Amino acid sequence: MEILDLAVVSLLSRLGWETVNTITGAFALLSLFAIIFKTPVSAKEAPMLVLAFILVFVGLTVIVAVAGHSFILKIQKWATWVFGALTLLVAGYLAATVDWSVVMSGKPGSMSAVLIGIGTIAAGTGIGWVNSGADMARYQKKSVSTRSLIWTAATGAGIPLLIVITVGAILTAGGSGIASAADPVVAVREQLPAWVSIPYLISAFAGLLMCNSQSVYSAGLATLATGIRVPRTFAVVIDVIVTTVGALYFTLGFEGFYGPFITFISLLSVPLAAWTGIFLVDMIGRTQYDGESLVDLSPQSRYWYTAGFNIPGCVSWVVTSILGYLFVTAQVSADDVWFSGPLAHTFIGKNGLAWLVAIVLGGALYAVMGGAKKKDDTQPIGEDA
Repeated sequence: MEILDLAVVSLLSRLGWETVNTITGAFALLSLFAIIFKTPVSAKEAPMLVLAFILVFVGLTVIVAVAGHSFILKIQKWATWVFGALTLLVAGYLAATVDWSVVMSGKPGSMSAVLIGIGTIAAGTGIGWVNSGADMARYQKKSVSTRSLIWTAATGAGIPLLIVITVGAILTAGGSGIASAADPVVAVREQLPAWVSIPYLISAFAGLLMCNSQSVYSAGLATLATGIRVPRTFAVVIDVIVTTVGALYFTLGFEGFYGPFITFISLLSVPLAAWTGIFLVDMIGRTQYDGESLVDLSPQSRYWYTAGFNIPGCVSWVVTSILGYLFVTAQVSADDVWFSGPLAHTFIGKNGLAWLVAIVLGGALYAVMGGAKKKDDTQPIGEDA
């Protein structure tokens, strides 16, 4: 049951990030066309263009995704190098041209702003993708060592993230308006000359496309993991429909990008953080997992537990997720509040720390319920339950 719960959250996570990537990819094309063909740069001024760009992005996503695992690996390799080089070029140009006197004269943010920033970054990066370890592992060679895998994952995600966040902070402090822009791609583009903007926007579009293609490929597996027995092609079709509708809804239905985006990662971070705390506690004293039993959903599986339920894990995850949401406000704009938890006005709620509550309480509750006991999956079936 716990695996099913996580599969559902994983599927929602994939759909959410695909929607974000689709919106950003459409914005990149919108800015590219505005530079080359002088078309409107605002999504609200050119809704048919936005629709066309979303459909183009989604269509190319499906084409790459159905090309298969080997093709994705090859394209990802080259896209990483090209997009990485152009990102460094943009970072270098901005560092050389930004008004550093404005940046350095800016007033420090409040402690609340710092905590909210940390929480947003944590929710949108590490926690938002914490359930994707299996996805990453299946793209690696079996000969890769655990240490190498950990270091390459940490540096591969951490270094670009540090560069991009630093560039965004400099642009914001320099008065670019990126923090309040309805379309953040426009705010970045306006700081760059055409000779930098055009190749960067093309590369950004390609990078988002590759990311989305891999996500669609994984979302099909996540759909099947929920127990829904449909052909994988049908699962991809559903994925594409949901992503397209979501991208149109959030692009044309709201004034800004950041409200829906922050709401998405805030809602996503709570159940994933709760699961992270439970998983970390479960690993205490564990020597290994039984790979064959992990994919065996029959009563003969080592992980069948009690009628298919890991009671401590399920109870801890559900209870902690509910407690975490008590501190969350889902607000896509100043006037559009989906819901606000009864504890959202507290220090934890106002500073975006619901994810921290979830990860700590999730692990603690699971430990109290016996989740931290010594485990060894080499013992006979039936003795580890």
